[in-house]
This record gives sequence, structure tokens and C-alpha cells, in this order.
Amino acid sequence: MKVFIGMNNKVREDYKNQVFEIITKIDLNNYETIPEFMDVISHPGKMIRSTFTYITSLLEKEQLDLNISYLIVLVELIQAASLIHDDIIDNSLYRRGRETIVNKYGLHRALLLGDCLVFIVMRLIAEMEMTQDKRGQILKAISTCLVNMYEGQKFEEILVGNYLVSDRDYINVISNKSSSFFAMACELGAILAGASNSCKKAVMLYGYNIGLAYQMMDDLQSIVCLKKEKTEKSYQTDIERRLVTLPVIIALKECSDNEKEIIKDFYSGKSTNKNSLTKAINNEEVLFKVKERIIHTIIKARDELKDLRDSKYKTALQEYCDYLQEEVNEY
Repeated sequence: MKVFIGMNNKVREDYKNQVFEIITKIDLNNYETIPEFMDVISHPGKMIRSTFTYITSLLEKEQLDLNISYLIVLVELIQAASLIHDDIIDNSLYRRGRETIVNKYGLHRALLLGDCLVFIVMRLIAEMEMTQDKRGQILKAISTCLVNMYEGQKFEEILVGNYLVSDRDYINVISNKSSSFFAMACELGAILAGASNSCKKAVMLYGYNIGLAYQMMDDLQSIVCLKKEKTEKSYQTDIERRLVTLPVIIALKECSDNEKEIIKDFYSGKSTNKNSLTKAINNEEVLFKVKERIIHTIIKARDELKDLRDSKYKTALQEYCDYLQEEVNEY
């Protein structure tokens, strides 16, 4: 994944060099004295989504718009806000090996910070120098994504303890909660570049399918890591909440009748035996079916790129597909 990593490193360096200069422009008084704000701004994650924004801004023509730094920061702020709110809802103690904002600073400060980051995003959109049409497209893309993420988080409750949930309902939840963000990150780059409608559609569908695969992989990790007795909160939350995910849905189709009863008892609250649950779900047939589904989704994402012009930027997006597929095969 040499090309993608190189671009990801460039995005991370650009963020590091630009973020505080950009934040200063919104007149947030004494932000350096707000520890939770500085904590979030100074510790971005892998910056995968903002790297997609950078890449898609250069797919049709290799002419970098100076506003790309703003979009990189915007995407990271939205990501941070969504994670803060997720951790509040899930009562998570740790995220990326660090204390969550809600655990470290308390509910009120975490909630206010999450909201503030979204408000900053709106302000930064106004600060970018571009045509009103392009600004309107960016605002629409971001606001649509935020509404979708709200709906996904809200309707995630349908998955809690509901072992009868349909595959379609599961996809609806994760497509709103996760895929919409990946699609939006790709769309922003295309909008900034003034890309053709066909390019914009292709990268949005690419992002959508990558988002689906990414979330399904996360759901697979939760089950596999439980089997390996990893105790990180991020991998334990789904089980503790009795959240029905793809491995559970497939297990209820593929397992023996006895194993199905074990799964149903756990998710209905009749049992708390995680060991029995782990043994029921972690069998070769179930894991094979889950991985097959994820790989199929990754292939769909890659196929969306076939009509785009060949370039190192297209290669970077293809490399990320290859990387995800390799990750799946390791489980």
C-alpha cells in the first residue's frame, strides 16, 4: 500500500502544520486553555477518511486546491465529534488506546465539545474562498451526511438484543452510521475539484462500499477479539450492549440448533455466558461467510473505479481495497 501510505502521510503532515492556523481563524477564544479541545485536535486518528478527500480532489486533474487543508480539518473534526458522541452513548472508557473524552473530562464537557466541533465545521465552510455554488454543494454534502449519521445512531437500537433483526435492517443502520461518512469524504474532494458527475458518483459509491466493508470488519474484529480474550473496551462494547451484528446474523443461519439457542439466550438476556457465545459464533463456516461478504463488498468498491482515468491517485484507492482484503484474510 505504498502509494496510499505516502498520501496518508502527506495528509497527516498537512493537518499537523495547518490545523491550529485554521482553527485560529474562527475566533475561538483561548482555545489553547481548553484541555479537552487540545486533546482532540492534537490526537487525530489514522486520517483515512480525510486522505480519501485529498485523493479524490486530484483524480481528474492533478491541480491541488488550497482549500484542501480546510476540508482535511473539517473531515477530522466531524470524525472526532461523532466518536465523542458515540462514546457518550456507549459509555466507552477507551478509544484508540486512550481514555475517551467523556471518561477523562466528564459528560457535560464531552457533550459540549462534540457539539462545538460541529459548529466549528460550519464556520470553517464559510471561511473557504470559493464560489457560492461549490460552497453550497459542500454544505449540502456535510449536512446530509450528519443527518444520515444521526439516523444510523438512532436506529442502531433496533440491533440491541434483537436476534431476529434482518440483514437489510443491519445494512440500513451501518450504511447510515458509517458508509455515509466515507461516501461524503470522497464526495468533498470531487466537489472541491469540480469533478465530473460520473467521477463524483464513482467515488461516492466507492466510499459507500468501503464504509460498509470497514464497519463489517469492525464487527468481525469484535467477535474474533473476544475469542482471543482481548479486553480493549472498543472491542467489548458490542458484546456488552448485546448488539446484533453481521457475524451474529450469519451464525443464526449457519450454526447448529444448539448453538443457535445459545446465541438467542445471550442476546435476549437469558444468559451472560460470553464463552459459550464465542464458541457458538467463532466457527469456520460462520467466519468464512462473514469474510466472503466483506470481500464481496470490497470488490464492489474497487469496481466503481474502473472507468476513472489511470493515475497514482486511482492506484492509491485501489491499494486501499487490496489492503482491506488482506486484513480480512488474516482473520
